[in-house]
Amino acid sequence: MTVFSHPLIRRIEVRDFKAVAEMTNRHFPHMNMTPSKISERLSKGFSYFVAVVDRIIVGFVDVKITEKYAKLMGLAVEEKFRGSGVGSALLDKAIEFAIARGKNAIYLKVKQSNLPAIKVYERRGYVFSKELDKNGESTYILSRKLET
Repeated sequence: MTVFSHPLIRRIEVRDFKAVAEMTNRHFPHMNMTPSKISERLSKGFSYFVAVVDRIIVGFVDVKITEKYAKLMGLAVEEKFRGSGVGSALLDKAIEFAIARGKNAIYLKVKQSNLPAIKVYERRGYVFSKELDKNGESTYILSRKLET
């Protein structure tokens, strides 16, 4: 585990698209992400935030805000930075972003088999809402109420 005081959390910039696309494909291979897909997602209302340590992107979160809710679409932290606060900082940013847009809840989907992520989300106040079965694998919907 790498130790540092605080990662820099900021909005994604065009220069980050390639690194975030590559990280997405490592952590979510089914997405087949490209820099142009990130650009397209941004034009459709997705918001991306990156975690930067020593000028290197070590994690990201993307959030979709709709009229009714905030949805955490994806969160990834490079393995050597897990457990160092990067994921928590990204989750905090997603929550801050949702609250600033007047949302009183945020939700996400996570594979039942992804126990480390589920534990992180539960420690951060997310609770089980529903179970879905997609392609033979159970997916949980977790949600968290937000104070606006």
